[in-house]
Amino acid sequence: ALSYEGAEHFKIVADLGLPIPLTWAASGRVLVTGNSDAEILDFIPKEDFILPGGNDLPIKAFLSEVAQARRYGVFVSDSVVDRYTCCYAAPVTDQSQKCVATLCLVTPRGDDEKRRAELESLLISRAAKLSAQLGSRS
Repeated sequence: ALSYEGAEHFKIVADLGLPIPLTWAASGRVLVTGNSDAEILDFIPKEDFILPGGNDLPIKAFLSEVAQARRYGVFVSDSVVDRYTCCYAAPVTDQSQKCVATLCLVTPRGDDEKRRAELESLLISRAAKLSAQLGSRS
């Protein structure tokens, strides 16, 4: 894995495999793109729309972001759980075009637009390569 320091004075550390609600991650928006809004709301518990600071994540905003991920085949956002990171997620799809996993990056917030576009493009191409290995046609 590649790592680099951001412009902030803080280091962001996450425990790999730590379970977090789908709503907290860019990958969560991508993983549910194959579902209708009703199916998504049936699947995700209401308490998962409460962020670590106790604020509510508006359900309409979440569903709008899922629609954006569905439309563009990628989701990029500044993290909803902290103010230091930017999250990127692209779908890894199987033979039926169903999203079965995501390829994601978490970077320090503050990268310029050119760098963000490069990372987004790289992530999309690598996720497509993984998808092709699973027999996806996309």
